[in-house]
Amino acid sequence: MSPLVAELKTTGRITAVANATTPAYFYAMSVQEIRAEMEAMPADERRRLAAFLVSLRHKDLADYRARMAQKIDDDSPANWVTLEEMDHRLTS
Repeated sequence: MSPLVAELKTTGRITAVANATTPAYFYAMSVQEIRAEMEAMPADERRRLAAFLVSLRHKDLADYRARMAQKIDDDSPANWVTLEEMDHRLTS
């Protein structure tokens, strides 16, 4: 374990500055840790975070809708799925 990671895990912060010879490490928070941090946030910050998460969801949905529109508009029979194949996909 690098000294930077050890310091981050023990103190929760890094005081050393990484340079070109030091690989950058990031501490991954668990979902429980994220939830605890969110509970400790002031209500105003939580509202901003919630708005950010909603904007990410809308972006994901927009990408999904664009991909589905491309599939629906595809007029090449080579890319179509038979009803039997669709049934098999849905039931397995």
